[in-house]
Amino acid sequence: MAKKKRKNSRRKGCDFERKIAKDFTSWCGFPCKRTPMSGGWSKTGDVTPREPEQMVDFIFSPELKNQEGWSFSSSFLGDSVSKQIKKWWSQCSADAKESGRIPLLIFTKSYDRIYCMSRASFFNKVGLKAVAKKVVMIPNFRIFLWEDLLAIPYEEIKMRVRKI
Repeated sequence: MAKKKRKNSRRKGCDFERKIAKDFTSWCGFPCKRTPMSGGWSKTGDVTPREPEQMVDFIFSPELKNQEGWSFSSSFLGDSVSKQIKKWWSQCSADAKESGRIPLLIFTKSYDRIYCMSRASFFNKVGLKAVAKKVVMIPNFRIFLWEDLLAIPYEEIKMRVRKI
C-alpha cells in the first residue's frame, strides 16, 4: 500500500509541476517545462524555460509543493506545519541564491487554491499589494494567490525587479 501511495503522490507532484509550467508558458511568453527529476537536475527551481537561451529572461527560481498535511490555521498556531513551510522556503531560497534568481514558493494541496510565498520586498516592488485579493503577512514575507501574481504582466514584473 505504501508503494502505491508514493507513486500517486509523485504523479500528483508531477501533474502540479506541469500545470504550473503551462501557466508560466502563458504568462512569460516562452515555453517552460518542469525541471527533470523535480528540481534535482540543477539549482534552477522546479520549472524552467524549455530553451537554454531563455534562461536569461526567466527571473524566478520556483519551488513547487503539492502536499497535504499543512494548513494556514496550524501555521498561525505555531504547529510543525509552519516548520514545513519554513523548510520549503529554505530549499527555495537556497536554490534561488545559487542560480541568482528570485525565490518563489508555489504551493497547494488537494481541493485548495494555489498560493505563493515571496519576500515582502518583492511583493511590494512588483505592485502585488494593488492586485492581491488575499495576503498573509509574515515578517519579511508575504503569502498570496498564484492567480494574483499572474494578473501582473511578466514583462512589467521583470522590469520592476531589474530596478531593485
